[in-house]
Amino acid sequence: MYAHSWINDDIVLDGMRFVQNFENELCGVTDFDDAIDVLASSGCVLGFEGAAYIYAPKPKEQDGTLRMPPVHRIRPDLPDWDYKYEHKEYFRFDPIYQRCLETTLPVVWSFSSDHHYIRGCQRRFTAIQHQFVKDAVRMGLRNGITVPLHLPRGEMAFVCFLSSEDNNDFLERVKRESNIAMLIAHHFHETVAQSLDEWVAQTSSIALSPREHECLKFAAHGKTNEDIADLLGLKERTIRFHLINAAKKLGTTNRAHTIGKAASLGLIGMVD
Repeated sequence: MYAHSWINDDIVLDGMRFVQNFENELCGVTDFDDAIDVLASSGCVLGFEGAAYIYAPKPKEQDGTLRMPPVHRIRPDLPDWDYKYEHKEYFRFDPIYQRCLETTLPVVWSFSSDHHYIRGCQRRFTAIQHQFVKDAVRMGLRNGITVPLHLPRGEMAFVCFLSSEDNNDFLERVKRESNIAMLIAHHFHETVAQSLDEWVAQTSSIALSPREHECLKFAAHGKTNEDIADLLGLKERTIRFHLINAAKKLGTTNRAHTIGKAASLGLIGMVD
């Protein structure tokens, strides 16, 4: 039987075992956020420092403009980044997201103070994309490999593994681990896909305003109404008004219940 000399059987077997262990662990969870934690943990075993997942059942409007992906998770949890991505509409300017819409190959990207690289991207960055990169670097999102998944009904999903290490070290890691990262990405989406449509339908019916979202985020991190009012430059009764409105939309009866339900639906990220 003919065998390629460049194939290392031990490496192949190790990769297969790793993916099998990942599948086994993933099948043991019932909560979507727990599944994201498993994804991030597997990335850490490969030497990455975090992971992100985006699901867009309808990536674009009829006129071609990008739609907000209803499912977007990142680990470690970055509330400021979540807020910018959704309410400042960073998804519209994300050059990685845009590149993933154009290719089926993994997109390797690296940001630094003086150099921005996205594999296969020939466009010059706009002013707001430079701001996007600046914010990403400030929050530790310096390097990554993003696997785009183009799905049968026109949906899109993206699995990304993140790193803040030196650019050269990161590129060496990508050479070693990119194939396993691709396998994990596909297995992850296939495993969570069954519950995504139901989850999206549930969350899309609840539309928090930007201010309600802000107030709930701060409340989830232990801030009092007075604290939130000081942070946002508003009156305390205004904060109370927004939190009451959020509770009505969520069908909850108290502050803890409101925060818990918002977190479980992914509306405000994870709560420690």
